[in-house]
Amino acid sequence: MKRHLLVTALAAAVLSTAAFAAALADNGDMMMPRHGRHHDMDKKDFERMRADFLARVDTNKDGKISRSEAEANAPHLAVLFDAIDTNKDGQLTQEELDTFHKKMQEARDSERKHFLDARFTRLDTNKDGFISKAEARGDRFLERRFDQIDTNKDGKISKAEFAIAADGFGRQGGLRHGGPGFGPGF
Repeated sequence: MKRHLLVTALAAAVLSTAAFAAALADNGDMMMPRHGRHHDMDKKDFERMRADFLARVDTNKDGKISRSEAEANAPHLAVLFDAIDTNKDGQLTQEELDTFHKKMQEARDSERKHFLDARFTRLDTNKDGFISKAEARGDRFLERRFDQIDTNKDGKISKAEFAIAADGFGRQGGLRHGGPGFGPGF
């Protein structure tokens, strides 16, 4: 029962976040950062993107998004309207949008941490807290990039190194936060 509730809640959180990101991306020429991740942007760019979104959707320029404005200008946002409108006044403020986005990000981060912990535990077959080259065999990503992921060159992958690798490889070909990660199937 608890597992069913957790899965349902997480699915709703992921769908809500995806829909919110899609609502941002669906408006005009606005581009979402790579993979829809705003953490690759600096704060100034994110604030500008957020202001542009509100300006595009808030057609009557009252600083709020009504249900009709959401339906007409951001259909993905309209689907989430009731969940975001916490004070139930029929208007979405920037504060409500920010609060909703933060909650969805926290839910995503929590689920991701749980997933990575479970994956690491499954790969660490001898339960020593590390993944050896032998334990990495059979995992294409870890096999191919083991030496790159093992940043301290001790011949094993720690949980911290594993988490960094899960975030992906960067523009210079090294490990970087925010990259594509382990990819589909990880």
